[in-house]
Amino acid sequence: MTRAYEGALPPVNQLILGILLLEETENAVTGAQAASMLTLWQALQSGTIQNQTERAALLRQIEGTLTESQIQAIGGLQLTFTDLNQWAQDNGIEMPRFGQGGQGGQGGQGGQGGILADMSQEERAAFRQEMQNLSPEERRERLQEMGVEIPEGGFQGQGGQGGPGGGGRLSFLMGPLIELLESKAAF
Repeated sequence: MTRAYEGALPPVNQLILGILLLEETENAVTGAQAASMLTLWQALQSGTIQNQTERAALLRQIEGTLTESQIQAIGGLQLTFTDLNQWAQDNGIEMPRFGQGGQGGQGGQGGQGGILADMSQEERAAFRQEMQNLSPEERRERLQEMGVEIPEGGFQGQGGQGGPGGGGRLSFLMGPLIELLESKAAF
Protein backbone atom coordinates (compact mmCIF):
# COMPACT_ATOMS: atom_id res chain seq x y z
CA MET A 1 0.00 0.00 0.00
CA THR A 2 1.27 3.44 -0.88
CA ARG A 3 0.99 6.75 0.89
CA ALA A 4 2.10 8.67 -2.20
CA TYR A 5 -1.13 10.65 -2.53
CA GLU A 6 -2.60 13.48 -0.51
CA GLY A 7 -4.49 12.44 2.61
CA ALA A 8 -3.53 8.76 2.24
CA LEU A 9 -4.50 6.48 5.09
CA PRO A 10 -1.71 4.53 6.78
CA PRO A 11 -1.19 1.18 4.99
CA VAL A 12 -2.81 -0.88 7.75
CA ASN A 13 -5.96 1.25 7.60
CA GLN A 14 -5.95 1.04 3.80
CA LEU A 15 -5.89 -2.75 4.09
CA ILE A 16 -8.68 -2.91 6.65
CA LEU A 17 -10.98 -0.42 4.95
CA GLY A 18 -10.10 -1.80 1.53
CA ILE A 19 -11.03 -5.35 2.54
CA LEU A 20 -14.32 -4.08 3.95
CA LEU A 21 -15.07 -2.06 0.79
CA LEU A 22 -14.20 -4.97 -1.53
CA GLU A 23 -16.89 -7.07 0.11
CA GLU A 24 -19.59 -6.18 -2.42
CA THR A 25 -17.30 -6.60 -5.45
CA GLU A 26 -15.85 -9.45 -7.49
CA ASN A 27 -12.63 -8.91 -5.49
CA ALA A 28 -14.20 -9.77 -2.11
CA VAL A 29 -12.09 -11.96 0.17
CA THR A 30 -12.87 -15.66 -0.09
CA GLY A 31 -13.60 -17.94 2.85
CA ALA A 32 -10.15 -19.51 2.52
CA GLN A 33 -8.47 -16.09 2.52
CA ALA A 34 -10.54 -15.02 5.52
CA ALA A 35 -9.48 -18.14 7.43
CA SER A 36 -5.81 -17.49 6.55
CA MET A 37 -5.78 -13.86 7.60
CA LEU A 38 -8.13 -14.00 10.60
CA THR A 39 -5.47 -15.01 13.14
CA LEU A 40 -3.05 -12.44 11.71
CA TRP A 41 -5.56 -9.61 12.19
CA GLN A 42 -6.43 -10.93 15.64
CA ALA A 43 -2.74 -10.80 16.56
CA LEU A 44 -2.65 -7.14 15.53
CA GLN A 45 -5.87 -6.45 17.43
CA SER A 46 -4.62 -8.15 20.59
CA GLY A 47 -1.79 -5.70 21.08
CA THR A 48 0.78 -8.46 21.52
CA ILE A 49 2.69 -7.16 18.49
CA GLN A 50 4.52 -4.21 19.98
CA ASN A 51 7.33 -3.26 17.64
CA GLN A 52 7.08 -1.80 14.15
CA THR A 53 9.22 -4.52 12.55
CA GLU A 54 6.88 -7.25 13.80
CA ARG A 55 3.82 -5.26 12.75
CA ALA A 56 5.28 -4.69 9.28
CA ALA A 57 6.05 -8.41 8.91
CA LEU A 58 2.51 -9.28 9.96
CA LEU A 59 1.07 -6.81 7.45
CA ARG A 60 3.22 -8.34 4.69
CA GLN A 61 1.80 -11.75 5.63
CA ILE A 62 -1.74 -10.35 5.44
CA GLU A 63 -1.00 -8.77 2.06
CA GLY A 64 0.38 -12.16 0.97
CA THR A 65 -3.04 -13.74 1.49
CA LEU A 66 -4.60 -11.31 -1.00
CA THR A 67 -4.50 -11.74 -4.76
CA GLU A 68 -2.72 -9.23 -6.96
CA SER A 69 -6.09 -7.99 -8.26
CA GLN A 70 -7.35 -7.45 -4.69
CA ILE A 71 -4.22 -5.49 -3.77
CA GLN A 72 -4.52 -3.42 -6.95
CA ALA A 73 -8.22 -2.81 -6.27
CA ILE A 74 -7.48 -1.58 -2.74
CA GLY A 75 -4.58 0.57 -3.96
CA GLY A 76 -6.77 1.95 -6.74
CA LEU A 77 -9.27 3.21 -4.18
CA GLN A 78 -6.62 5.67 -2.88
CA LEU A 79 -8.29 5.66 0.52
CA THR A 80 -8.14 8.83 2.61
CA PHE A 81 -9.34 9.91 6.04
CA THR A 82 -12.38 11.37 4.26
CA ASP A 83 -13.20 7.90 2.92
CA LEU A 84 -12.69 6.45 6.38
CA ASN A 85 -15.02 9.02 7.94
CA GLN A 86 -17.64 8.40 5.23
CA TRP A 87 -17.48 4.62 5.71
CA ALA A 88 -17.87 5.03 9.48
CA GLN A 89 -20.84 7.37 9.03
CA ASP A 90 -22.47 5.04 6.47
CA ASN A 91 -22.10 2.15 8.92
CA GLY A 92 -23.30 4.01 12.01
CA ILE A 93 -19.90 3.88 13.69
CA GLU A 94 -18.74 6.82 15.76
CA MET A 95 -15.17 7.81 15.01
CA PRO A 96 -12.78 8.17 17.93
CA ARG A 97 -12.16 11.84 18.60
CA PHE A 98 -8.90 13.28 19.83
CA GLY A 99 -10.08 16.50 21.43
CA GLN A 100 -9.43 18.66 24.43
CA GLY A 101 -11.16 17.69 27.65
CA GLY A 102 -14.83 18.59 27.98
CA GLN A 103 -15.39 19.01 24.25
CA GLY A 104 -17.04 15.69 23.51
CA GLY A 105 -20.57 14.95 22.45
CA GLN A 106 -22.53 14.42 19.27
CA GLY A 107 -22.72 16.65 16.23
CA GLY A 108 -19.21 18.09 16.28
CA GLN A 109 -17.50 19.62 13.29
CA GLY A 110 -16.21 17.22 10.66
CA GLY A 111 -12.61 17.00 9.59
CA GLN A 112 -9.54 17.04 11.77
CA GLY A 113 -10.34 18.34 15.21
CA GLY A 114 -8.80 18.63 18.64
CA ILE A 115 -5.02 18.57 18.76
CA LEU A 116 -4.73 18.39 14.97
CA ALA A 117 -6.98 21.36 14.21
CA ASP A 118 -4.25 24.00 14.26
CA MET A 119 -1.62 21.92 12.45
CA SER A 120 -0.69 22.22 8.80
CA GLN A 121 -0.97 19.12 6.63
CA GLU A 122 2.81 18.61 6.93
CA GLU A 123 2.66 18.93 10.72
CA ARG A 124 -0.22 16.42 10.89
CA ALA A 125 1.76 13.97 8.74
CA ALA A 126 4.82 14.39 10.98
CA PHE A 127 2.65 13.95 14.08
CA ARG A 128 1.10 10.75 12.69
CA GLN A 129 4.57 9.42 11.87
CA GLU A 130 5.78 10.28 15.37
CA MET A 131 2.82 8.49 16.96
CA GLN A 132 3.33 5.39 14.80
CA ASN A 133 6.96 5.16 15.92
CA LEU A 134 6.16 5.27 19.64
CA SER A 135 5.38 2.36 21.90
CA PRO A 136 1.85 2.32 23.35
CA GLU A 137 3.15 3.67 26.66
CA GLU A 138 5.14 6.45 24.96
CA ARG A 139 2.13 7.30 22.77
CA ARG A 140 -0.12 7.57 25.82
CA GLU A 141 2.41 9.84 27.59
CA ARG A 142 2.86 12.02 24.50
CA LEU A 143 -0.89 12.48 24.04
CA GLN A 144 -1.33 13.26 27.74
CA GLU A 145 1.45 15.87 27.49
CA MET A 146 -0.60 17.48 24.72
CA GLY A 147 -3.71 17.62 26.90
CA VAL A 148 -5.58 14.69 25.37
CA GLU A 149 -7.77 12.87 27.86
CA ILE A 150 -7.29 9.14 27.46
CA PRO A 151 -10.13 6.95 28.74
CA GLU A 152 -9.22 4.16 31.13
CA GLY A 153 -8.39 1.15 28.96
CA GLY A 154 -7.44 3.40 26.03
CA PHE A 155 -9.50 4.54 23.08
CA GLN A 156 -12.28 2.17 22.11
CA GLY A 157 -14.51 1.95 19.08
CA GLN A 158 -17.65 0.05 18.14
CA GLY A 159 -15.65 -3.07 17.47
CA GLY A 160 -14.02 -3.23 20.87
CA GLN A 161 -10.50 -2.42 21.87
CA GLY A 162 -7.74 -2.41 19.38
CA GLY A 163 -5.27 -3.15 22.12
CA PRO A 164 -1.98 -1.41 22.69
CA GLY A 165 -0.51 -0.06 19.52
CA GLY A 166 -3.82 -0.37 17.70
CA GLY A 167 -4.55 3.33 17.64
CA GLY A 168 -7.96 4.94 17.94
CA ARG A 169 -8.88 4.70 14.26
CA LEU A 170 -7.55 1.16 13.96
CA SER A 171 -9.52 -0.18 16.91
CA PHE A 172 -12.90 0.95 15.60
CA LEU A 173 -12.16 -0.62 12.18
CA MET A 174 -10.85 -3.87 13.59
CA GLY A 175 -14.19 -5.04 15.03
CA PRO A 176 -16.11 -4.98 11.72
CA LEU A 177 -13.14 -6.56 9.91
CA ILE A 178 -12.81 -9.41 12.42
CA GLU A 179 -16.59 -10.00 12.27
CA LEU A 180 -16.48 -10.14 8.46
CA LEU A 181 -13.52 -12.53 8.43
CA GLU A 182 -15.08 -14.77 11.10
CA SER A 183 -18.33 -15.00 9.15
CA LYS A 184 -16.52 -15.82 5.90
CA ALA A 185 -14.05 -18.26 7.49
CA ALA A 186 -16.96 -20.21 9.02
CA PHE A 187 -18.13 -21.38 5.58
